[in-house]
Amino acid sequence: MNSVIKNLNKLFRTGVFVLIFLILVAGSLVSLATAYYTDRQMRAELLEKGRIIAKMVNTESVARLSGSEADLQSADYLRLKKRLMEVHQAADKCRFVYLMGRDSDSRIFFYVDSEPPGSKDESPPGQFYDEASAEQHRAFSTGQEATQGPTADRWGTWVSAIVPIFDAKSGKTIVLGMDIDQRMEDNYYQPHCCPVGVDDCNTHCDCECAPCASAFPESGC
Repeated sequence: MNSVIKNLNKLFRTGVFVLIFLILVAGSLVSLATAYYTDRQMRAELLEKGRIIAKMVNTESVARLSGSEADLQSADYLRLKKRLMEVHQAADKCRFVYLMGRDSDSRIFFYVDSEPPGSKDESPPGQFYDEASAEQHRAFSTGQEATQGPTADRWGTWVSAIVPIFDAKSGKTIVLGMDIDQRMEDNYYQPHCCPVGVDDCNTHCDCECAPCASAFPESGC
């Protein structure tokens, strides 16, 4: 009888250990699945916001830019700069918003960004972006939009939306980029995350998006 009780106790302890192990494994799998889903959802929302902002960009204004320091005196540049700064101010989760071009040597450069003039992080017109990724080059070559990251460059480590904009009149492809600091990902879904004043925003978060709507009037940047 004693041996039977001992065997039952041993079997019970083994069962408990197995059950605890299975619970831990299941918890880990749920955590991984949740993190994966959250990351995918964040990227989808970031890309959608990038698309909406890209549609508002006045491509004729960009086409008139030279992609050089001469643009600093251009009314088109100053107007685009103002709009992107307003977008950045409204979208407090987004660290940088910018427009890029690519020259005949396939080097990607900045037309304009959302940083205030004189900021240490500002990219002046014509500054080359030699850290450009394959996804960014692909956006110019094929018109394929994407999200990427976390990707490191001289400014930090980012999760980014890449949205190409084709100007049929000039034949140029412009790329809009939006960067979120990798460290901000966990806070992305707080209620004030939404940077664009459109109906789609209401499906993602309950927030007032009017500031960014005013940054992009119907006539575009």
